[in-house]
Amino acid sequence: MIAAVYVFVDPSVKSLQQDFTQQTGVNLQECEKYPHNFKNYEESQRYQCYLEKTAQATRKFGIAATVSAFQNYFQTDGGQALEGPTCHTIAHVIGEVAVSLGIESEKILNECKTFCTGGCLNGAGHYNVLTTQGIEKAEEFCNSANVSHELLMDCYHGLGHGITEYVGFGIEKGISMCNQLNNERDGRFECGHAVLMEWNQIMTKSVPVPVDISAFCSKVDEIYRDICYEFAGSLEYTKSQSAADALGICSKKVPKYLADRCMGTAVEALYHSTPRQERPGVIASVCDFPEKDKTRMCYYKAVNASIFTIGASAGEAGLVICEKAPNWLQSDCYLKISSRLFNEYGEDSRNMFCKNIIPNKYRNKCLTYIDNLVPITSN
Repeated sequence: MIAAVYVFVDPSVKSLQQDFTQQTGVNLQECEKYPHNFKNYEESQRYQCYLEKTAQATRKFGIAATVSAFQNYFQTDGGQALEGPTCHTIAHVIGEVAVSLGIESEKILNECKTFCTGGCLNGAGHYNVLTTQGIEKAEEFCNSANVSHELLMDCYHGLGHGITEYVGFGIEKGISMCNQLNNERDGRFECGHAVLMEWNQIMTKSVPVPVDISAFCSKVDEIYRDICYEFAGSLEYTKSQSAADALGICSKKVPKYLADRCMGTAVEALYHSTPRQERPGVIASVCDFPEKDKTRMCYYKAVNASIFTIGASAGEAGLVICEKAPNWLQSDCYLKISSRLFNEYGEDSRNMFCKNIIPNKYRNKCLTYIDNLVPITSN
């Protein structure tokens, strides 16, 4: 069972919800009156309300004012619930609306910045591909301002997502379009990474996937090869809807040094394709290996997927996964949630999880465990 969350807001920030309304004329607090449920958050009135009001604020007041107001709103109790993947998705809307309004490219790049782990620029890059019907002008958008390498790559990542939708989610067509980018190394890599990672989120047999995935990966350009093998488990699951087949391709047809990462994408694909209420039981079944190391890896990858669950703030989705883990693994599983939150969304998200959500007996260890973290790479 998910623990109740009680967030005590300092009096100095209690008026920030009103500040948002004064800054933008859009009252996000109104969305809090709508019911929502973790099991169907993306269809809830509350989530749709946030998306609509974000678009409204961007249209009326532009990027900078909306981003600034949201940063204040995130310090309130209602706003903290949007931290993490929900924030990233909302930020996509800001970028998409900005492009649709014809706001200058340089202004979009400089005002989106890294808001919500690059969500604003991801959205802008994505929508640019769709509106320009190709990549030449979309790439020009990414290079229209002298921004940091990090921001530039967030933009190229967004191009990859836009390309994926533009080509109807065909992996071979998507990679082919990434190859047309002038930024031949990092830009193409980020584009290809986005094209391939879509299959961790979009689970349908109608998506065109290569018949022989390992053979396809062996022939793609060197810059994409490792990431292709890494996502081979996800791609196989998309095609076959079989966890056994997906894990099998990772152990038998992927280079050994990438087998664990391949297994991770297979588990993440399984996680995202399973109805939310069924995920804990399904993950427990799939991760029940004779070898403890494989069981541990499997649960860790499910936790990695869980922190990208929209509507689940501060590790709630991972908590229900870890509750099903074997007793010998539960403590480490909870700590893995905290480390992933810290690496992906920052200290505030980790603190919210450690102080309010994780079972009481693990809370002190959860907070001190972060102090010695070595950042891990998101798969």
